[in-house]
Amino acid sequence: MPDLKLFAVSFLFLIEFAWEPLTAADDAEVARLLPQMLEGEADPLDFERVFAHVAFAGLDDALAASVVKRARSVSKIEYATEREILRSTAAALVIAWVDQIVDFYQARLPWPLGERVRQVLDLAAKHTTGVVLWATPTDTRGCLGSAALAARAKANANPSEADLAGALLRLDFEGRGSALLETSDGTGLALDALHYALGGDPAAIDKASIVRNPKVWVAAARARDPFGDDQLLIASGLDGQGLGRAQRVELTQNTRYWGDRNQYHATYYGIDTVVDSDAIPAMSVMPLDAARWRYVDDLLVAPV
Repeated sequence: MPDLKLFAVSFLFLIEFAWEPLTAADDAEVARLLPQMLEGEADPLDFERVFAHVAFAGLDDALAASVVKRARSVSKIEYATEREILRSTAAALVIAWVDQIVDFYQARLPWPLGERVRQVLDLAAKHTTGVVLWATPTDTRGCLGSAALAARAKANANPSEADLAGALLRLDFEGRGSALLETSDGTGLALDALHYALGGDPAAIDKASIVRNPKVWVAAARARDPFGDDQLLIASGLDGQGLGRAQRVELTQNTRYWGDRNQYHATYYGIDTVVDSDAIPAMSVMPLDAARWRYVDDLLVAPV
């Protein structure tokens, strides 16, 4: 059997050379990106940057008025593809700001992304600003730098559950020690989970908090040790793959046949990934298709 862990680590090592930092979107960039988002021509990472800007600074009224007619038209489209879901999300943002209503079916998006989108739409509908989102990525891999997250934790010590979990799942490995020192004085669910994800002392964690907030602590455990089982969560009752135990996959090798009008005996060998779904409890919260939204799903699945 191939050494999957070596393959996964090698793959992550290779993509380290292909990423670029992401800057925060300003008013001018939002004005450029929003029409593209409505037409399905923007990258999912651009959606993250625009939503982060709206949560903190709001949406320009003139810009919203200029695209609201198109947004209402887009909102009526059937959402059969990922592209159309992205378009409908952009439309919902504009409509929320202009009409001050939220018309969005968040179940179309995997957790925690759908809940994070809903949070920003609620802020837009109320014209609430000044909210620093935790989970907005800081590079084109979709990862989140430890230093940036530490700064966001100082600016907003109480992110939503989904925003907190999304941030932890995107947390990069570089600079964790420094980020832990910078946030060591804070307390509360968000900072406790962040400290644990950064490598903090398990003895400082309240097991009752783990029971009350399983989604957050599963995300913290995966960020802390993506390929390992977490004994603290297991001891707290979250014993299962995709929970305290890292979700695992196994490989099977198959022989497949194909043919054309001249022959039918050619073969090739394929390797299929099979998820051990029987061992994943219903409360498992980490979707395997999260890579579509630039979550680093390589960090959510531990090979055997």
